[in-house]
Order: sequence, then structure tokens, then C-alpha cells
Amino acid sequence: MKKLNSLCHLLVILHPFWLSLAAAAESTINYLPGFDGPLPFDLETGYIGVGEAEEVQLFYYFVKSERNPEEDPLLLWLTGGPGCSSFSGLAYEVGPFRFQQAEYNGTLPTLVYNPNSWTKVASMIFIDSPVGTGFSYVTTNSSAIRPGDIVQVSHAQEFLRREEPLLLWLTGGPGCSAVSGLAFEIGPLRFQVAEYNESLPTLVYNPDSWTKVASIIFVDSPVGTGFSYATTNSTAIRPSDLVQVSHAEEFVRKVGIFSSFMYLKTENSDKNADYVGIFSSFMYLKRENRSHQLEMPQQLKGFS
Repeated sequence: MKKLNSLCHLLVILHPFWLSLAAAAESTINYLPGFDGPLPFDLETGYIGVGEAEEVQLFYYFVKSERNPEEDPLLLWLTGGPGCSSFSGLAYEVGPFRFQQAEYNGTLPTLVYNPNSWTKVASMIFIDSPVGTGFSYVTTNSSAIRPGDIVQVSHAQEFLRREEPLLLWLTGGPGCSAVSGLAFEIGPLRFQVAEYNESLPTLVYNPDSWTKVASIIFVDSPVGTGFSYATTNSTAIRPSDLVQVSHAEEFVRKVGIFSSFMYLKTENSDKNADYVGIFSSFMYLKRENRSHQLEMPQQLKGFS
């Protein structure tokens, strides 16, 4: 069997939202025709719609890293040609299985495991792009959807951005709790403006919250702010720009692998704890469904 000659483009991207593919029309594949037994790797396939009306449906194969998918990079594979299905990369080049080379005898070809797959060290998305390639298709007959470098890059970019962005909010001061951003600035809650009557303040929904278009993590930073604390009395933990940035960078790397959870937990944390190390994520709010009101993770006093 001749080796396919194709130009392949690789793009390294951040991986948190793609480890769940919550918004995609996906299927988990455990068996493939021609492969003996269950697959020894995690394979998902499905469609992601792009374009103003999602008229372009891009088909993908997603294989999790066989080493450490929570820490390993995510690679996007676009097979060249143009017009060659990404199945080429999956089965003939860098993917976790390949066809067994044997004289054709009229039966189903045999698939075997590839021990040298790139998925040994990275998660990979193989996309049938441009539209019309492989299983990708359009839902209209519009002649405006013509394959081209600009169109293909635009579709690929939208494909990767189908999940709304995740924002990290650090309230200034320094020393001001993240509840400031949550309830007084850009969060989905705010205090009802009324004359104080010595009762519990009333919380109301903020229809102009940034969570209309993005998920937001509000972090009590630097340590000592809000509910964040240190587990030692070390004088080395002193608030400063460099320390805060270092902690924020480490926090972001850790939060990436827990992005689908409402609260951030460590192995040693209590069931309802919401801290990682010495940082407290006051709250992680997922982007709101435009057709529903805010769904709070727990009942807040003052919010009805």
C-alpha cells in the first residue's frame, strides 16, 4: 500500500473545553470494523456546526492522549490535498491505528494498533476540512460556500471557538475579594438598591452580566484576600505582583483540567470545599443559556 503524500498542518492549542466536547454532536467509539476487540484508546467522533446558521457541519475524530490527557497538549490535524479526509492522518500517518499490510483477499481489511501514534503524548483532533471533505457537508446549496484557504481557516478557527471563552477575574485593590466583581461589577448578581432596613440585603439577577457571553472564574487573589489563605505561617508568602502573577498562572494551569465542574476540588479537599492550594475560586459560573435564567450552584441567602 503506497504511503499518501500530503501536506499536514498542526496547531497546538489549549485543551480544557475540548476534553469534554459538551456542545458537540458526538459519539464515543469503542469498536471499529476490522479491529480485534475494544479499542485501547479513547475515540470520539461527531459534528461541529460553523457559519452564521451552522450551515457547515465539520466532521471530526477526537482521540485523547494515551499518557495524560489532562496535562498533555492538544493538536489539531488538517490533512492537506486539499480535499483529503483527515482519516488519512488517523489511519495512515500519526493516528493510533493503521491497516495491516496484507494481500487483499476480498474480506474486510484488518486494523491494528499503532504503538508509535502521536496520541501517546498528545490528544488530537482530526477534522475533515475543507467542507465537502470526508464526512463534512453543508446544509444549503449556497454557492457562496466555496473551498479556499481563507474560508478553511475561518471555519477551523470557528470550530475551535465553538465553546465560549473562559475568563479569569482578579479584582483590584489589591486586597478586594472577588465577590466585588461578582456582585458589583460584571457578575450575574447584584444587590438591590434600597434603603437599609437592618434586614438581609436582597440579591437580584443582573441581565447585563458578562456571563451572557462567557464563563468566568472569580478568584480571591492575592492570598489573604476573601476566602483565600495560606496553610503555613511562612513569611515567604507575601503579596506582590510577581507572587500574585505566579499563583494566578499556576491556578490557571490547574483549573484547566477541572473546567467542567462548578467548584474546583483537590484530592484532599472536603466535598464542598472550593479551593485549590492556597487560592480560593469564589465561584466558577458557566456561560448562561440564553433561554434560561441563571442557575445557581447552591442557594444564596438573599436571592429568591
